[in-house]
Amino acid sequence: MQQPDIVMSLRVELLRAIKKIMAFEYGTVSLKEKVEQLENQLKEKDGVIKKEVKKWRARLRAYLDCLAELTDCQAKAKIMEASLHQEPPQPDTSCSSEVEVEKKKETERRRRQRRRRRTGRRSRP
Repeated sequence: MQQPDIVMSLRVELLRAIKKIMAFEYGTVSLKEKVEQLENQLKEKDGVIKKEVKKWRARLRAYLDCLAELTDCQAKAKIMEASLHQEPPQPDTSCSSEVEVEKKKETERRRRQRRRRRTGRRSRP
């Protein structure tokens, strides 16, 4: 009767080994699944980071553009203020064409006014 006991014990050991192998295979599968999940999460987070960096760069560009425009406007304002206090105005090459046009219009208007005073009649606008 020892043989049936040996066969039975071998069967039990075989079943235990099969269970261990199955558990190991399941563990490997679950680890692979977990690795895949983590890789997917990493890809998603990387995409979010890229979007945020893109937004940040756009905001920085807009800020720098505004800063440059502000600096330009401040320089123009200083020039215009200086020209109001000085007679005759200093020529400035850094002014925009709009400021120059306005100065020319103002100068022409003053000349017409002087002519009207001298001649006593109105000139054509």
